[in-house]
Amino acid sequence: MPPRRTTRATRPDLPPARERDVKRTRTRTRQLNHPPSRASRPGRIFVFGAGSMGELGLGATARDRNVKRPRLNPHLHDIVTLAVGGMHVAAVDVQGRIWTWGVNDHGSLGRDTKVDTSAKTESNEEDEEDEEEEEEEDEDELLNALESQPGLVEGFPKGIKALSVACGDSISIATADDGKVYSWGTFRVHHHPSHLQN
Repeated sequence: MPPRRTTRATRPDLPPARERDVKRTRTRTRQLNHPPSRASRPGRIFVFGAGSMGELGLGATARDRNVKRPRLNPHLHDIVTLAVGGMHVAAVDVQGRIWTWGVNDHGSLGRDTKVDTSAKTESNEEDEEDEEEEEEEDEDELLNALESQPGLVEGFPKGIKALSVACGDSISIATADDGKVYSWGTFRVHHHPSHLQN
């Protein structure tokens, strides 16, 4: 039996190479920016790599800083999208809440992560003695527990659900179901491209 021949429609106005590019583009096109919903398959977050500044979101212990193989982040559930910044991460869950972790320089996490070290009690002093012994064994600096674990962004309008997030060096941005864009942190430009200068 002779091989089957297929016929294809050609576009005479395009050179053959350009016609192939158009065909490839049509087959790869799909919707990219759709809002997350319960129909979306929420996922679990696995992390690995160096988390010296809490970027992995596992916690403040030395064990949680350098992860050689993918490890499930037990603090996150039902995540539908996430974004990675310079040294922080933001994620949206199925309820439209935003979780952040990592370095909070210039407010990039959208929440207060200052640790109050002024309040000391007798039990804290005993804990400090134990910690000093542990610090001698492990010279690594402890991470801020509020930064190194996921926490909810504070001040996001009630009743508004986040749809997507994006992160920069020290800034986080979210689009919401009210059609607005919300941002927190700081955007700084150290180098001004020549086309932006007067």
